[in-house]
Amino acid sequence: MDSSIQTSRLLAKSTSAIFSSCSPCPTPTPTMLPPPPPPNTVNGHKRHRLDCRKLSWEQLSPDLLNRDTIWKKVRKHLPLEGIFDSDDIMREFSVVPSSGASPKKAKRENAMHEKKIFNISIVMTHYKLKAEGVAQCLISGTSHLTSDVLRQLLAFAPDEREAIALRKLERENEILLEPAEHFYLQIAASVPSYKERLRTVLLKAQLQEGSHKLSHILRQFIMACQELISSEKLATFIELLLTMGNIMNGSDTCAFKVTFVTKLMDYKSSVNKTTTVLDYLTRVIITKCPHIAALQDDLRHVEQASRVHSSH
Repeated sequence: MDSSIQTSRLLAKSTSAIFSSCSPCPTPTPTMLPPPPPPNTVNGHKRHRLDCRKLSWEQLSPDLLNRDTIWKKVRKHLPLEGIFDSDDIMREFSVVPSSGASPKKAKRENAMHEKKIFNISIVMTHYKLKAEGVAQCLISGTSHLTSDVLRQLLAFAPDEREAIALRKLERENEILLEPAEHFYLQIAASVPSYKERLRTVLLKAQLQEGSHKLSHILRQFIMACQELISSEKLATFIELLLTMGNIMNGSDTCAFKVTFVTKLMDYKSSVNKTTTVLDYLTRVIITKCPHIAALQDDLRHVEQASRVHSSH
């Protein structure tokens, strides 16, 4: 044991002598660090303590900036230093803190879909709708609202899941409700089965509007038929067309289906391809029978009636 201790001490002394004989290592030269960035800056502009209104734009992917778009041109422009006064912008568009008159709404998960809330808010504002007025219409079964408005009210109404969430939120924290949500809750509270009533009133409005439209169409159609039957100018025009057709066909036809009149522009002149049978007949009428040139004056309602589709 004593020999081991002596050996260890001898080894320690030798090691110490070796290190003490070595020259000291040179002190490393300090590395130059880059200057720190200016404090409170963002993209070269001073960071402000004021909160500024945010622009709700949708950022494009950087991969799209090299494509042939307006943004490729924008990137070629020189930097716009000195044009904007950031202090002035912040003052102009700073967020004004609430006066505290109305309690601030806490964040929450929407009971109704955001798109529904947005759309019904537009309808309420545009048509100046009040829940009381709509409820009265549904109870009475009569409405001054158009079918388009009623259709939107039905389309944006909360579904069963949303209705349950709305009632729960109303009980727990009514202040979190949006005006559009209040609107439907008031109607639902005043009108039992309001969706069914809304569908009924919508159907009634559609029938009334359809009846009015159909009545107008029928009047136009009847008047057009009377004009076609009574017009002497039209009879002369048909007679001239029959005569011209018999000459072209070398026939002695006495009559033809009037639907043929719609095909007069399909027959073109062999001399001038832009001239049709209708053009030729019109030229003859103007020069030989000018008294029927104003045929359209006898058929004032025919054009409107011709727009009626059979689906009506």
